[in-house]
Amino acid sequence: VGSLFLRIKSSVVWNWYGFAATDIKQETPRCNLCLKPVAIKGSSTTNLFQHLKQRHQAEHGKRQSLR
Repeated sequence: VGSLFLRIKSSVVWNWYGFAATDIKQETPRCNLCLKPVAIKGSSTTNLFQHLKQRHQAEHGKRQSLR
């Protein structure tokens, strides 16, 4: 199952997230590594960063270098 990504996002964390093809409104981002949906409020990326840090530490390190 692939991820759909239509919205333009400026945060580097979006490199690790997309949306399910069935999520037409793009309300629930999904981790591209484990495919787990991650809840967000509005346009906040805090939960996306936290998921990456807690569940995918090596990728979080790569993200740190892109800042």
